[in-house]
Amino acid sequence: MTEPAQIALRRERRLAELGTRTPICVYCGETAVECLELHVVDETLIPKLTEIRCRICQRKIEWAIITDTVQIAVKREQQLTRLGTRTPICVYCDETSIECLELHHVVGKKLDSTLTEIRCRNCHRKIEFRRDVLGLTRNGIRTTPVLTRNEITRLRLLGLAESHESQAQALRRWAGGYRTMICPDRSQRGNSLCLN
Repeated sequence: MTEPAQIALRRERRLAELGTRTPICVYCGETAVECLELHVVDETLIPKLTEIRCRICQRKIEWAIITDTVQIAVKREQQLTRLGTRTPICVYCDETSIECLELHHVVGKKLDSTLTEIRCRNCHRKIEFRRDVLGLTRNGIRTTPVLTRNEITRLRLLGLAESHESQAQALRRWAGGYRTMICPDRSQRGNSLCLN
């Protein structure tokens, strides 16, 4: 099956799980199906009351439930330690809420547990979805039990290539934003301050 066909099939499965053809996070408007999950809001009702949330909004809700300030401070410090920086940010979407950030193992934890980058929960899910479709992982976990040195090298290179492709997409998106900020008037395009 071709990659586009695999992506379409997986998206169809997710749409069926979510129970709608046009899923959207009720809090932030995220529409990428790989980031969306169905959550039960009220189990006492029949049928159960559910809503669709993205992974970021779900985590913010989970942290908002905590009312003990000491527990919040401890969780925050643990998360900052896990991320390895006092100023974490998702390099793909600029998310800075520490409860929504995760370490992504660029070539997989089994191949290299130290090569990591910070991603928000949604961007992390998007990359794992693509890797699953490419057969590099299954549900984000590498499934090959014993790897030869050549296979390890091949998987590292594929993981790095995918990571660089994601970075390139983010850089193009940001550069496009600067084009409109630097030169909103198309008649000024010849100006040396404008990006062409």
